[in-house]
Amino acid sequence: MAQINSVVISNLILAASIMVGAHVTSITQGRYDNLKKWVGKHPTFDRSVGAFFDDPKIKSTLKSLLKKGDFVFLTKSRTKEAPVRMIDDYLQVYVCGSSEGIGCDRNTLLVINLVDESVHVAFDIYSDSPRTFSTRGKFSDLPKKVQFPSAGIGAQK
Repeated sequence: MAQINSVVISNLILAASIMVGAHVTSITQGRYDNLKKWVGKHPTFDRSVGAFFDDPKIKSTLKSLLKKGDFVFLTKSRTKEAPVRMIDDYLQVYVCGSSEGIGCDRNTLLVINLVDESVHVAFDIYSDSPRTFSTRGKFSDLPKKVQFPSAGIGAQK
């Protein structure tokens, strides 16, 4: 009987350990970790992984952060977009262009900090007065290397 109880206790301890491990894993996975699958893909032009801006967490965050016109521009009304980039712990989405022109005007960045889960958007990043929005902190506090696109469309040398 004592041997059966020790087996039962061992199994209970093992089950508890597995449950605690699963809980810790779910805590350490951020709400935006699923977006890493987008690295190297275009947010709307590459439908092989879905639609980036249709992700419920992204969509709800952007709708609460931006005015309707800005939300529509970022998610639907631009003419060019670069592949999603991963820079350290940040996802960077770059879009530009508008229905008014064929060039790359209205340069816009979406930056998601995967560690603190903050979301930052900057419109007209090359103008003298870019418009920025952040769920936490300020866009200007982000590392410089994520504040501008470094390659591809929109990159300024």
